[in-house]
Amino acid sequence: MTDIQKIWSDTYRVHTYEVDAEGRMSLPVLGSLLQESASRHANHLGWGYEVLTQKNCIWVLTALKIEMVNDAHWNDEVIIQTWPSGKNRLYYFRDFNIQTSGAKTLGKATTNWIMIDMDSRRPASAEIPEPFDYTQMNALFNKQPRKWPVPGNLSKIRTIQVQFDDLDINNHVNNIRYVDWMLRSLNSPFRKSYRLCEFEIHFTAEATDQDNIQVWLGQNKNAFEHLLIREKDNKAVAQALSVWESAGHQL
Repeated sequence: MTDIQKIWSDTYRVHTYEVDAEGRMSLPVLGSLLQESASRHANHLGWGYEVLTQKNCIWVLTALKIEMVNDAHWNDEVIIQTWPSGKNRLYYFRDFNIQTSGAKTLGKATTNWIMIDMDSRRPASAEIPEPFDYTQMNALFNKQPRKWPVPGNLSKIRTIQVQFDDLDINNHVNNIRYVDWMLRSLNSPFRKSYRLCEFEIHFTAEATDQDNIQVWLGQNKNAFEHLLIREKDNKAVAQALSVWESAGHQL
């Protein structure tokens, strides 16, 4: 492979249907754009979706951490730069720098990925091309996201039944849908007055069509613990922490 781009860059314009009631680009939209750029770069490097499925494998996102200092708004041009930032045994790490076309810093993110067998849904060991040493790339965070013990003081908010439109191309619930369900647990007055500055989520199990998912929430001042539980076996499918600050506090 020639002309390898170690750092991939995409520019996206924020559309009217991608902002919330306050005109801010929503977290589910940003998360989708991060994954879109990750997919494009993976294809460029030779281990994208089509290559992996030929080996009966797929990439699965296991963790996402985002820190935002400013919000993108309607009609902004958002530039996402992404690169593989390391690996550890079965896990591959990928970082993201997020800014506007006017060089205004929006934030940064990091992700953990694992390759699984499409049939067994277990970690796979298929060989993939590695055109450069990822450990030599800059890591934006001092350490990768790790799960934490779930607190016992959460309250059940609602139960959601998985429908066809919740599924992705891998036939399980799209991970961005989990983020959306979690954020919907917070009421409108709070969302209007506060902006999201930190979000970390871990995906721990799959949910599929017709599964019932319980949404749980706990609060400690401006920080919230989120938990999604698969009702049929009481197994957690995702847990997250969101941290919020006054909507007027931006750099």
